Amino acid sequence: MDRVGGLAYGGDYNPEQWDPGVWREDVRLMREAGVNLVSLGVFAWASLEPEPGTYAFGWLDEVMDLLHENGVAVNLATPTAAPPAWLTHRHPEVLPVMADGERFGFGNRLHYDPSSPIYREHAANITRRLAERYSFHPALAMWHISNEYGPTAYNAAASAGFRRWLKSQIRRPGDPQRGVDHPLLGAGLHGLGPGRGAGRAPHLDEPRPHPGLQALHL
Repeated sequence: MDRVGGLAYGGDYNPEQWDPGVWREDVRLMREAGVNLVSLGVFAWASLEPEPGTYAFGWLDEVMDLLHENGVAVNLATPTAAPPAWLTHRHPEVLPVMADGERFGFGNRLHYDPSSPIYREHAANITRRLAERYSFHPALAMWHISNEYGPTAYNAAASAGFRRWLKSQIRRPGDPQRGVDHPLLGAGLHGLGPGRGAGRAPHLDEPRPHPGLQALHL
């Protein structure tokens, strides 16, 4: 990595969580410690887009410039691991339903259903805005996409997508239901055909771990 100049040494830096008055001292300590790369903006979505379609890049401009002036390169993150409160409040369906059927609430990270079309639209938008603004900034050394896989969500959008994939894998020409229906414990998946809305049988719950089936493995 030419902009790092050798072995990268550093860590996550979250200046949006601190008073701007400490930023220069932060960078001075980075230089003293030999830091030459920081990840920036990992959880900063709410600070970058405080309201839908309203962007606040000024603080990030300042930090990027400050780091570059002091020889610290940036691994700029997409902030999509922490959707802002306005998104989950306006569209609570983007919050993931966990394996126990409970909806994962706001206030942590990874509080989103990656299958949600609404989440994906907003995530793509903030990512595009960052790319357009900072792609050619001299501090930028690489892009931080994510270092955490997940979450695993059991929402309707994930279920519909899984059923579409399942039908594409198991249907055969002239035998539209072969491999779909299974009589074990009355679990035949009748009703996955066209005309049922998003490829979903109305009598089926969203798939998730079942205590009875888990007990078979004890």
